[in-house]
Amino acid sequence: MAAVRNRRKKNKEHSAFDLLEQAFHALRTAPTGLLAIYYLGAVPFVISLFYFWADMSRSSFALRDAALASLVVAGFYLCMKVCQAIFCRQMWQQLNAGGELPHLSAKRSLRYLVAQALIQATALPVLILSLITLIPLAWVYAFYQNVSALALTQDYGKRPLRHLLIDAARQSHWAWGVNHTLIAVLAVFCLFVWMSVMMAALYLPMLAKMLLGVESVFTLNPVATLMNSTFLFGTLLLVFLCVSPLTKTLYVIRCFYGQSRSSGADLLSRLAALQNEQAAERGEIAGQGVGYLKVAVMALLLLGAGSAKAQEEVDEVPSTRAAVKTVEASDFEAAVQETLQQTHFQWRLSREQLENGDQDKSEGFVSGLLKSLVASIKEGFKSVEDLLDRLFNGKSEKRSAGDFKGFGSMGEIASISLVVLLVIMLAAVITIIVRRRRQMGVVEAEAEVVEPIDLESEQVLASQLPEDEWMKMAREKIEKGEYRLAIRALFLASLAHLGERDLLKVARFKSNRDYRGELSLKARSMPQVIEAFGENVSLFEWVWYGLHDIGGEAVERFTDNYEKITQLTSPVSGVGNKEKVGREDHAS
Repeated sequence: MAAVRNRRKKNKEHSAFDLLEQAFHALRTAPTGLLAIYYLGAVPFVISLFYFWADMSRSSFALRDAALASLVVAGFYLCMKVCQAIFCRQMWQQLNAGGELPHLSAKRSLRYLVAQALIQATALPVLILSLITLIPLAWVYAFYQNVSALALTQDYGKRPLRHLLIDAARQSHWAWGVNHTLIAVLAVFCLFVWMSVMMAALYLPMLAKMLLGVESVFTLNPVATLMNSTFLFGTLLLVFLCVSPLTKTLYVIRCFYGQSRSSGADLLSRLAALQNEQAAERGEIAGQGVGYLKVAVMALLLLGAGSAKAQEEVDEVPSTRAAVKTVEASDFEAAVQETLQQTHFQWRLSREQLENGDQDKSEGFVSGLLKSLVASIKEGFKSVEDLLDRLFNGKSEKRSAGDFKGFGSMGEIASISLVVLLVIMLAAVITIIVRRRRQMGVVEAEAEVVEPIDLESEQVLASQLPEDEWMKMAREKIEKGEYRLAIRALFLASLAHLGERDLLKVARFKSNRDYRGELSLKARSMPQVIEAFGENVSLFEWVWYGLHDIGGEAVERFTDNYEKITQLTSPVSGVGNKEKVGREDHAS
């Protein structure tokens, strides 16, 4: 009972509003370089996602460019997750002033980041499914937040994926009531932030018109702008930029306290904070943040250079300085159509015409999609065949300049690449699940080996041994004069007996008060059993937790109550008559 009270008191100290207050304070005192690392990954992703949303909703080439554009957004998403993991590592170090984070080499860091990327790749579909069912949403959301918080803060050895999954799932279940409260408070907070952003986006253009006379679409038709999907999505992205650092900090603190249950890192951090000056800590964190900032900048520059090169190849416009030649009407028409296919003139073309092409308008969407997929696969195999011919036979099919499809051909290759990547990820997940089940089987087989029971341990459970074995252990302790341990064995025998009669369900998380309440509900017709069990519980807590010395009389009274319980709860009268434990020893 004392352990239960201490646990409840500790959970009260880490309430939802207490965690929110600590998260706000941690962000306020965080160095500028730490927030710069976070936004270095978040801002490019938000810009690319906003451009993707706007382009896919308005562009005539949306169907052609969707695969490649989504691949670019996914690349920026993974870069954002890398920066978030670095941010969480530095925030963890700021919280854990009394300890040191595990040293991660470049190879190990890459392995850990790949494990995080594999898990985070499933975040969007899983979160959507959990949002539909609503009940597991809080656990799923906490799980993916914990993945970012734990990715670079724990030492997982050579198997980071499995251990990261287990730790994130365990931390998502810890203090689940507090987690639900946090998500509810964050939802309300995000709603107010979103309303503030929308009001600012509407009133600032009006203020500019009144003061400077600047006319814009916001002032011409505010209602239409407010109902525009691109405007609403853009405001939601701004809310994400405002609230996301707080959310990451909040779950870093939550994981830190969850891990501290076994390591005591929170107590060590408080002691170290009293000895170290806050200014020195900020300087150290800022110095480490600059190093990670340089790495993140180099990665983004390389990604930007690759994207710029691809864009130059696609948007290359024929030179207008070419010599003027006399051409045929058919060649002129072909040149016009080729020019209109470029991005600069896509607004002149009908989106429906580009998406459907020569298809019959009565053709269904599913059949058209399947035909497009088959054509993409054929084109991919054709490209692979041409590549093999060039490598081994030196032959290649000559194509004219007009055959280059830009984003279209690249989009087909990207689609095939995404399918192959999805198959590889699915195979990896199945392999991990199979290995996990095999390891669980080995662990269960090893757990079947009976180890000696230590009655002094608080981890002992009544269901580990049958009732007769606990009684045998009680007799041995009475013969040795160890009455305190004998009371413990008798109490465990009582729980085992009631558990076998389905009057109790023995579980590690239950307290003695829980057992008494459960017995009161299931044995309402047996008040004598409830009274005897309640007296034994009080005597056990007085002896075990109160550390009071007892004699044979207390053991005899406990045994009498135990025999009364077994007699009244046995299916046949007299079956529950147990041998009076050590009655003769007490009398002597």
